[in-house]
Amino acid sequence: MTNFIACPILAVLVCFTTGCAPSKIDELPIVDGEQVPVRQTINVGRVMSPGVHLIQSVDDFVQLTGQPSESVSQAFQSVDFSRETVVIAALGERNTTGYSIRIVGIALRKDVLNVYLRESSPSGTGPVGMAMTYPTHAIVVSKLPDAVDVVPIKLTDE
Repeated sequence: MTNFIACPILAVLVCFTTGCAPSKIDELPIVDGEQVPVRQTINVGRVMSPGVHLIQSVDDFVQLTGQPSESVSQAFQSVDFSRETVVIAALGERNTTGYSIRIVGIALRKDVLNVYLRESSPSGTGPVGMAMTYPTHAIVVSKLPDAVDVVPIKLTDE
């Protein structure tokens, strides 16, 4: 009897944590500039300031988040800031689960960095959890110039 009750509850929990919608293959538009390959994705925790942020050092992240540098350094232990830059896309604070943001492409042309984003939000037809969330996506790329203008470009489903 307990298996009869536990299975549907487990299915709902899995749906909440992994997302119920099938993944969409990202087709980037023709970009103007050199595409920047992603070296790795890292977890940077909570970023409350919405937008796209370039992190050239641990100090940059401390300044962005206000977190103590001791707790921040563990998130960046796999990043060599002398050769790499972290690009963070953040939605800021949301009051339910079901929101996400992904960096799906980056292109550099002279001093302009185009960051292609795909955002999703709860559809209104499915269940969501009531919790404060801070959707972020952080990637590591080859070192970018310090003086680069970041242009976020939101891709929409057609």
